[in-house]
Amino acid sequence: MVVGWAGAGLWLAVLSDMPFPSSLGNTRKVTRVGADGTADAPALASRRGVVGSVTGRSTRPYDSAVASDDSGLPDFEALYGDRPMTARMAARLWYTADSTYGSYFDGAAEMRIEALPRVAQLHADDDFVKAFGEHFGIIAHRIASGLTELTHLTTCTADEVALHLIIDRAEEMVDDGELDQDWIDSLPNRPNDSNFQCVNDYLFYDFDVLHLHEARADGAKDPTSAIYHAEGFVNLHPRDWFKTFVK
Repeated sequence: MVVGWAGAGLWLAVLSDMPFPSSLGNTRKVTRVGADGTADAPALASRRGVVGSVTGRSTRPYDSAVASDDSGLPDFEALYGDRPMTARMAARLWYTADSTYGSYFDGAAEMRIEALPRVAQLHADDDFVKAFGEHFGIIAHRIASGLTELTHLTTCTADEVALHLIIDRAEEMVDDGELDQDWIDSLPNRPNDSNFQCVNDYLFYDFDVLHLHEARADGAKDPTSAIYHAEGFVNLHPRDWFKTFVK
């Protein structure tokens, strides 16, 4: 059974002192990321890889679009309809990603960083904090643009971590009634609109990143360990979170 980010378990113990960032490392997906942070038709590939690239901060900052009316909102029904990620689910995740991005750079960054595994907090210098925050905007932009394949929503480990946080936050907001908004309620009602367990199944290629929350999963943090290679882990150390997944 898949465990969500919020319930992934205990923090890791202190990690060995490794520099951030690095431009080398194993990667797992074929993906080209444009200057606006969108993925250019990536294809899944081997989980073992060669030299990757550091995506770091997006070259064109995302412009948060959450508004009090429905002007300029994406057409989620046209983009997603009754696909596994329904129009309402896409709208909820987009709104959560967009608003999280806005609040992150308006004073809430520390709270989001505190939600990360201990190993990431140890490497959360100013560059890391800025780079990680921009991935909430990148996720929002990709959802609003439409996805050829749902697993193309994430193109690096930072994306995966941000998406886990977005999903957990969206589920909380639905439970609290914070997403009971007219423009979302106007979208067609479908059985999987609130199935957040199902979301994890179709948006993620794997759940390796959740191992960073496991106190005993020391091998997940060390790219040189036998466990890391045996399990096919890729880019789990925070220094590697911003590398694009490539073949």
